[in-house]
Amino acid sequence: MVQITNLSHKSQHYRMCRQKSRKMASSSSQSTLGRLQSAFLKQNVYFENQIMRERNEDELERYLSMRNACVQYIRGSRDVFETNPEVFAMAVGVLDVFLWKVKVTEKYMTIVSAACFLLACKVKLEDEDVPAAKDLAGLSYHSWTVNDLLRMEIEILKKLDWTLSSVTYLDFLPILVDLYGVNRNRVCGDNRLLAIAERFIMYKSTVLFKPFVLAVSLFHLATDLPPFIGSQSHNVSSSDFDHLNIDNSAIQECRKILASLSSSIHAFSHIQVPRRSVSFPVKVFDRPSEIGSTCLPTITEE
Repeated sequence: MVQITNLSHKSQHYRMCRQKSRKMASSSSQSTLGRLQSAFLKQNVYFENQIMRERNEDELERYLSMRNACVQYIRGSRDVFETNPEVFAMAVGVLDVFLWKVKVTEKYMTIVSAACFLLACKVKLEDEDVPAAKDLAGLSYHSWTVNDLLRMEIEILKKLDWTLSSVTYLDFLPILVDLYGVNRNRVCGDNRLLAIAERFIMYKSTVLFKPFVLAVSLFHLATDLPPFIGSQSHNVSSSDFDHLNIDNSAIQECRKILASLSSSIHAFSHIQVPRRSVSFPVKVFDRPSEIGSTCLPTITEE
């Protein structure tokens, strides 16, 4: 009789522990969901406040052409200063919005790229790790000076209403990992996945594919978990995402592109490509003044 009583107490204690564990898991899930919603809202508010008009087909083609050239310069700067993926992602994000809002000619290509990279470094890195403006100015055969670079920083900040979005796809990935209880190294520690993401943002604008869209698509690529499908094991319900107004069509398109990039990277991953020195677009223009006004005309919106 005593033994049966003890077993009854143990069973009751076990049930209480399971209930407590479920409550804690549910609370943790809700907290993680709150982080996701906060980051998503921060991203959307930033893009809404920028008030970017629609582009016609010719304008979009010109935008993408200029963007791709500028991104190559940012990538070269990243390689020289060995900055982390967050800096590259943010620098490209700043560039995307600036080029969308402002008509930029080839004359400004390298200095705009360098200014976007420097702004991202100042946000994402510790002060001692931020490259000096003079080092950026000395990277290539362009003819702008340190003062011109600093003036371009101010110009970019003005056009973006003195607001920079630091939210990148790398901010969403850890949240999705925690939300679905996936091993973090499986997603955030996968260098191949990060390489695919970098190739994607090199050729696809963050204005057209928001950071959240890329993060969700990468998460699906790494885990095969259908995005936003709730399950008891994950303490996530599909209804938790209803109010976020998620662009599912953009996610589907992004997933297709990532799958293609993944296949191409896998196909050539066994080939040893010799490391080449970083090359930059060579443009020689009239040299701006070291001090005072520059011979480069003021950039104006369309």
